[in-house]
Amino acid sequence: MIIKGNDLETKNEGEICRVGSWSPVIRRRMNKVGFRSFVFGPCHTTREQLAVCWKSVPGTRNQFTVQVVTTGQSKVFDCANGTVFDQQACVCVNDMDYTMRPTVPPMRRTTRISVDPLVPTTRPPCLFKPHVDRHFYLEFMHSSSWKPRPCAYGTLYNEEECMCIDRAPISTSICRPSFALDFNSKPIADSSNMQVYVRNEGVESVVDAGQFNKQAQLNIPMFSWLGHKMTVKFRFFEWDGGDREQTLFANCQHSIAGRRGMGSIEVMLRSATKEVVFRIKTKGSEMREIAVPYPTKSWKNVTLTYDGKYFKGKVNDREATVQVRGNIESRSEGIYIGQCPRNGPGGSKRAYVGYIDDLKFYKCVLPEVPSPELFVDRNPV
Repeated sequence: MIIKGNDLETKNEGEICRVGSWSPVIRRRMNKVGFRSFVFGPCHTTREQLAVCWKSVPGTRNQFTVQVVTTGQSKVFDCANGTVFDQQACVCVNDMDYTMRPTVPPMRRTTRISVDPLVPTTRPPCLFKPHVDRHFYLEFMHSSSWKPRPCAYGTLYNEEECMCIDRAPISTSICRPSFALDFNSKPIADSSNMQVYVRNEGVESVVDAGQFNKQAQLNIPMFSWLGHKMTVKFRFFEWDGGDREQTLFANCQHSIAGRRGMGSIEVMLRSATKEVVFRIKTKGSEMREIAVPYPTKSWKNVTLTYDGKYFKGKVNDREATVQVRGNIESRSEGIYIGQCPRNGPGGSKRAYVGYIDDLKFYKCVLPEVPSPELFVDRNPV
């Protein structure tokens, strides 16, 4: 073989052996010492009975020794700038730290399962549960129960991936009340911008709250049809003397009295068990009921929501949810507050005694504002 440019060429076989970047210094030195005929690496041929031994120089990384076995001649050469001698490859290679990884774009994978063969591919158990509202997820607290946690703003909880990664849809609509009763005016009237007619039968405004004395009621006839989305918010303070079950908010007018004469949407006070009862009847389901306990002799904040899939009742910080589908059944005379015009279960009009204040009715689902303590550990990962 002879040196030709940066290559070694075997005259008798025409093989080309590339050995990396040969510096001009190496070529001049090899020509000077007469290394006109030698073999290297895969181009070795036993027919010529020649051999070249390349060895690294102790204490250096960019020098190597070349020795022709047949003649015993040897010489020290330098690797090209930016390269070091690799004894295993027997060639000068690029100077790269073996601990460094090449910078490449990350692979897009359809799952989060590790591709490392030494790492088990079995997913760890998910420590969270889905919430009825995908803006939240449920986390189990030690020696306690499942507590709702909010996802980061703009994300939704993904049950399959056990984390908040789905993008939340951006809504351009604003949920405004269809009617509101703040009981600050005399006579009592709708305080929203809708100017909805309110029929008042004996309800008084006392200290900016509506006073109900078992004979009084309010009727809003406009809302005989409610659809499949609604929110109701109000607060109440009960007194003794009401019926066993008392009407806070209901569309309970029906042509048939008795059990079938109940409303398709009801918020009732059950005084014997100290519970607020939420009921719903849709065209696609039977009557569903939720009972949430309440503290006595104090103001209670009540929220009812229905989004076409889930029906939720909440009293202060306690809530319950059931799955329901379809439009709420219509009732001919709209919404009643304080009592129902016809006898319900037990033969009473389910008359209420106490105060109601800050009532708002929405024909949409009002977004909830999480309480400040929920903003701790807001992401599951």
